[in-house]
This record gives sequence, C-alpha cells and structure tokens, in this order.
Amino acid sequence: MRSFNRSMPEEINRIVADHCADLLFAPTKTAVENLAAERLDKRTFLSGDIMLDTLHNSMPLAEKNSTVLQTLQLKSKKYHLLTCTGLIQWMIYTSWKKY
Repeated sequence: MRSFNRSMPEEINRIVADHCADLLFAPTKTAVENLAAERLDKRTFLSGDIMLDTLHNSMPLAEKNSTVLQTLQLKSKKYHLLTCTGLIQWMIYTSWKKY
C-alpha cells in the first residue's frame, strides 16, 4: 500500500521492490489502481487482504480462548488500541527527543 510520501524510507523501498518484482499481489482495488498508475498493471493481481481475512477467521477462536481482557482488567469494547508505525512513530520519537 502506498503512502505517496517519498520522504519515508519505507515508501522508497515499496517503489523499488514493486518495480523489481515479476508479479505483484495487491490487497485492494485501490492498490491495483495505484500500481497501474506506475504502469505495473500487466503484472499486478488482486489477491485480497490476507491480514483482514486472517483477522476475521481468527476472531471467534480468540474471543473463545483469550484471557487478555481479564489479565489487563479491561471490559469488552470499552477500550482503545493504538499502533504507531512509520512516519507517525518517527514524528513522536523526534518530538519527545526535544524534552
């Protein structure tokens, strides 16, 4: 998936890897369109989002067997989870460095 921010090293890595690859498997129609805009459409295939599929397939098992809510003393659907990656993580790190 593209961020379109070429100041991010991981975006440059995505572009280089995509242009070197013989086959590209895109998770969404938008991703296919983005690769087509780079003239990579002839080797691009819509594969579906395996991460989302895995989440949907794993949720019933996790809901049945997980004890994480009890362990962390959380109530179901009464908490938020935030993950930071890439540029956001770098921005947080650099702003904290000032203090």
